Amino acid sequence: MTRTIAILALCIGCLFSSVHAQTPQAAIERIQNAEKGRYIWGEGRADTEEQAKEIAFGDLISKLAVNVEFGQKIGESQNNDRYDINQENVTKKSWAGTIENCESITFRDKDGWFAFRYVAAEELRKAQERRRERIAGLVALGIEQEQNLNIAGALKYYMWALKMLSYYKDHVKTSVKGREHDTAHWLQEKIPSVLNSLTITLDDNRIDYDEQEYDHYTVNIAVAYDGKPVSALDLGYFNGERQISPFHVKNGEGALRFPDLSGFSAIDLKVIYDYREEASRYDPELAVAYREGPQLSFDERSHTSLPVKIKKDKITVAKGSVCAPPVTADA
Repeated sequence: MTRTIAILALCIGCLFSSVHAQTPQAAIERIQNAEKGRYIWGEGRADTEEQAKEIAFGDLISKLAVNVEFGQKIGESQNNDRYDINQENVTKKSWAGTIENCESITFRDKDGWFAFRYVAAEELRKAQERRRERIAGLVALGIEQEQNLNIAGALKYYMWALKMLSYYKDHVKTSVKGREHDTAHWLQEKIPSVLNSLTITLDDNRIDYDEQEYDHYTVNIAVAYDGKPVSALDLGYFNGERQISPFHVKNGEGALRFPDLSGFSAIDLKVIYDYREEASRYDPELAVAYREGPQLSFDERSHTSLPVKIKKDKITVAKGSVCAPPVTADA
């Protein structure tokens, strides 16, 4: 009987030890005492569990740039289409987009709710490497589309890659013609270069008037990239009643339609380079970059104006408007 009682006591003791080892406090201690740098964590205390978890998450994010070797405390400012990395202003948001699936431990005691949120540094590294590969893939797609004269596709993929780089601050290299470039800086120069290489041509023989149609005027434009007809390009323009966007140019040709041009002294066009709505469906991290990241604008490079003259039912091209690349006067 004594031996039976002793065995039973031992079993109960083991069970108690196993349960005790699984308490929230013990689990937290295990993570905190793990190999240095293996985990990054944050702590928070509040009256409700959700508030405590939110505080702990903020604490976790604030530690990432300091405790993770590949973290960076950098931000950027914008001056037209130039970007300068010079201040710490988006670190928290960019890391938040990376660690959406961090683990949580919560418990309640006499002081209220306590939350402990943590993530393995190795998981962050893997997530960052996957994102770097996606960014490099976007750039490769952009280069391929540019070579095929699909300028709509080239601008889309270049812009998406730049948006992700501007938000997440990853370092990605791009090899072009045997030379290696920092991708962010390369894109900041590449996108304006693509816009500057577009030429929109309009002449008198390409303008039609039809009394029977509601849109009486059809303005036929030709669009080239480095002197070659584009296979695809997206434009936007105002037809006097509504904004038309996107308007698709294919095989170097496009037909703009207007119900009336009597009040027009010029036809204003905008090259579309930012595909925000499509981006939100393409990649969750890209959607976060658009929602939370800095605004990137190349509008000064993407607009062009074609001066025209209207005489009764005839429209003519004003002198000097035959060739109009979308570029600022000082570019």
